[in-house]
Amino acid sequence: MFWTILLAVYQITYVGATVRIAEFIEGTGIGSTQQSAVVISIAPIFGLVGGIIFSVALMRLKKYLLPVGIIASGICQLWIGLSHSFFSAALGFFLVTFLDTMVVSYILNIATEISSKGTLNLTTSILLIGSNCGIFLAPIALGGIDSVFSSNKPALTFVVCGIILLAMGAVGLWDIKIFRRKIFK
Repeated sequence: MFWTILLAVYQITYVGATVRIAEFIEGTGIGSTQQSAVVISIAPIFGLVGGIIFSVALMRLKKYLLPVGIIASGICQLWIGLSHSFFSAALGFFLVTFLDTMVVSYILNIATEISSKGTLNLTTSILLIGSNCGIFLAPIALGGIDSVFSSNKPALTFVVCGIILLAMGAVGLWDIKIFRRKIFK
């Protein structure tokens, strides 16, 4: 359940970025509708690159890939929210897309370790349900952020999601360093 909820929350932040990037670019006056469309169209290429280099990143970062990826995604979300140029916002979004592939791949990859013998398909299915629930709940969460802060500025979404991701990543690092240091050797 932990991994499913983690994946759902992470997907809420990623879909939030995807939904709000065009509104952010146009609303802040740093770009046009056409430029926003180009950014959204090119972003999957960065996700593809993330998938291609996932195994190398996993070999190098090992147990730290997940928390580092989540923290980096949080930094990129903050970066977008504080951007004052089209290039900066676009680059931040490309990095968020790249990191999404890494984080989601890590969580789905860990299914082999967390599933009991003969339950890998069930475990993977449950993780994917969590991912889809996060995607489904993203618009509701975005509306909640707008309501709580009485604002509909897209930059707020990036800042709030960035802070949430930084907190999640910090908890992950703390968990690895304090509680699970004997498990992860």
